[in-house]
Amino acid sequence: MKRWMSAAALITMVSAEGFAAKSYVCEGKTEEKSPVRLEISVDNNDYAAVKFTGVDYENEWVGENTRIYRTIGGRTKITTAYGSRTEYFVKLELSDDGTGSLVYEEDDSGWEYFVEAQVKCK
Repeated sequence: MKRWMSAAALITMVSAEGFAAKSYVCEGKTEEKSPVRLEISVDNNDYAAVKFTGVDYENEWVGENTRIYRTIGGRTKITTAYGSRTEYFVKLELSDDGTGSLVYEEDDSGWEYFVEAQVKCK
């Protein structure tokens, strides 16, 4: 019984780190050299506060069903979306040094905004 309880405690400790709240502030440039900034804060309940700023646009929203996981290649990947038709979407993929890629997309009743950028996050 002690072994089982110790194993359960170890699994809980390891799992808790994976589910810890995370926040990133990312800045970078699109292929066209336009600056972008993303602030994303993920809580422990699968929600993410998102603030995006581009050269000609900015928006804030709260994403639902947020996922944070490590890829096979060792990168951290965050995806979140808002709306019944995924009108707002973010995909952020980062290496351990904070460099990575960002996809930001909005598609709300015919109005579309899309950005792909290389970013550095803290």
